[in-house]
Amino acid sequence: MLIGLATALCFLALLGLLRVPGARRRAGSLVIVLAVAVAVGYLGQVLVEWANWWLLVGRVTQPPLRPNWAGLTFGSPNLVATVLLLLGPLATVLIAGRAGRAAAVGLAVAAGLAIFLTGSRGGYIGAAAALVVGLGLVAVRTGRSEASTRGAAVTGSGRGLRAVLGSVPRWAIAVVGATGVLGALAAGPALLARFAVGGADDRLGFWRTAIATFLDHPWTGGGPGTWAQLRYAYLGPDDPTYAVPHTHNLYVQVPAELGLLGTAALGLAVAVFGRVWWRRWRGVRGPRDAGQAAPLEAAAVLAGLAGLAGQSLVDNLVNLPGISLAVALLVAWVGAGDDGVGLRAGTSRLGRALADGRLATAGAGVLAAILLAAAPTLVRAQLAAVRAEGGNAAANAGDWQAALASYEAALALDPDFTLYQLERGVALAHLGRLAEAREAYALAAPVDLVPENVIALATLEWRLGNLDAAVTAAEDALRRGARSALVALNAGRIFEAAGLLGQAADAYAAALADEPALGRSTYWRAAVRRLDLVDLAFRARDVVLRREPTDHGRAALVFAYAGLAREAMDETDAVADPEERAFLRLVVAGIDGDAAAVAEIRRRAVADPLDFEAVGWAARFAGVAGDPDAARLRTWAAIVRNDAADGLVFERSVVPAPDPQRVFGIVTNYPFAIYQRPPPLDLLPPEVLVIGARLRS
Repeated sequence: MLIGLATALCFLALLGLLRVPGARRRAGSLVIVLAVAVAVGYLGQVLVEWANWWLLVGRVTQPPLRPNWAGLTFGSPNLVATVLLLLGPLATVLIAGRAGRAAAVGLAVAAGLAIFLTGSRGGYIGAAAALVVGLGLVAVRTGRSEASTRGAAVTGSGRGLRAVLGSVPRWAIAVVGATGVLGALAAGPALLARFAVGGADDRLGFWRTAIATFLDHPWTGGGPGTWAQLRYAYLGPDDPTYAVPHTHNLYVQVPAELGLLGTAALGLAVAVFGRVWWRRWRGVRGPRDAGQAAPLEAAAVLAGLAGLAGQSLVDNLVNLPGISLAVALLVAWVGAGDDGVGLRAGTSRLGRALADGRLATAGAGVLAAILLAAAPTLVRAQLAAVRAEGGNAAANAGDWQAALASYEAALALDPDFTLYQLERGVALAHLGRLAEAREAYALAAPVDLVPENVIALATLEWRLGNLDAAVTAAEDALRRGARSALVALNAGRIFEAAGLLGQAADAYAAALADEPALGRSTYWRAAVRRLDLVDLAFRARDVVLRREPTDHGRAALVFAYAGLAREAMDETDAVADPEERAFLRLVVAGIDGDAAAVAEIRRRAVADPLDFEAVGWAARFAGVAGDPDAARLRTWAAIVRNDAADGLVFERSVVPAPDPQRVFGIVTNYPFAIYQRPPPLDLLPPEVLVIGARLRS
């Protein structure tokens, strides 16, 4: 909420600043520098990653998109696309007026190529939206008779709008559009491969939970930034449990977090901006130093915002302060040129206040007062964060007593911050103070419904002898996190201890369905096990096919890792695609120890370096066998698809005690996605079984 208010204050400041001709020109220079730096910097980073790729592969071959998750310092290639979509169009127009069309074309090409190389599906949608809006507006403008007669200066230069826009014939615009279409067709295989990557089902789950949140809080929503945590109350049986900071769709997250009132306020803001934009597009009273460039700049701003709007169909990155500030800059760029024409003519006080900026000044004063009043809260929260980070350092060093002291100090400063309570519970558990750890989790788990936290509470209840409470909590965790192998595994263990063998078998089968490689773990052969792995494997096969009737590949892996090679081969016969079936049979044979099959998978990887499945399985087999080439293959797989490499190249195994591999225990991206705070390496009590990576056979 405070970040949003601060962004609003920055917008009002920009609105005043950009009315100053010299400041407006300097701001334009900043837009150009940022767009050029991001486009050129990203292309350079990609070239470096490609060089590493060619060294790994041993020859020059077709390189991958978004190699090694390259994203400059943004943390994601999707954000690179977002920045270029927002700033690229305006930067291109501005640089055309200052350095000529050649420079503008160069920037446009560099930005477009960079967006393509990000591999961001949302970025592609946004680029298409920006092109349609931008080229459409330019085509309309060039069709107007006055566009060819105006010669006013473009921002800060002697070049007129005619030199930049009016002399561009429609056939040239058509050529540019056709070139873009042909380029997309030429890159079709790479684009299709990128769009074929999974994730659509996960997004549907995110959107469903956002809609459910809205329906429960229709007027005010759940609150700004709360969906990431609230969604766990609405998880369905097939929804992923990993943490994400946003819904991957702006248009469902706004109602979920702000409700009808917030959505209406946003709609009003868009309508006001649309009115101001229309005036700029019509060329009415442009900025003082822009002359008649206002329409072209307005078109560029709208194209950038259209690009963000398109990307926001499958992403939502305006929750990041930097992106929100970029949006504020674009809106202020257009709004700062409105000198109140049409408002000054009015006689109302509101009209005059809007015209001379008094209303904006008053708004800025209110926002500043609110932020100033919030300063003590911010200071206290930041001090708590510093204490907690000290606790993380102590925990990572194994000094749990010092970690506990730091977490309790953080809680004293910020008692409602749930993450500190969870971290305190972990520290208490490591110190053997299980009853107190259970109390900490009992306070935190109902607020933070991440299923792994609920199963941690269930495990602590079990260890304290509260078997009925443990079973109840385990059932709740499994209901919320049926697709989490860790939750299912620990729930099965609790059910088995309670003598609920049917529930235990179902839970274990769910764990094996999500992580078939667990079937190779020695866990199933322990003397305390009361269930047979073969029966569990058949149950897990049924779970897989109940979730997805055509997923015979995963079903075959369940059998293969359970040691049922013949049943696994039989399952491969149900795979419809001949190439997929042939590769799956090689994988099953490799799991069974067939060296020739492993060698053939390696050969396929070398023959087609972009074959992620072949490279990933080659890396997995090499890692389990202790092959010194495993590290090279893992890096190779990461360059092809960094965001999915770990899930394929590492073979999962049960880790029954604290271990550096416990990093695999908690859900991906948790808790940073929810709390914006770094966690310790170990964020589960040691009593919880976690799933680590098998690096040797």
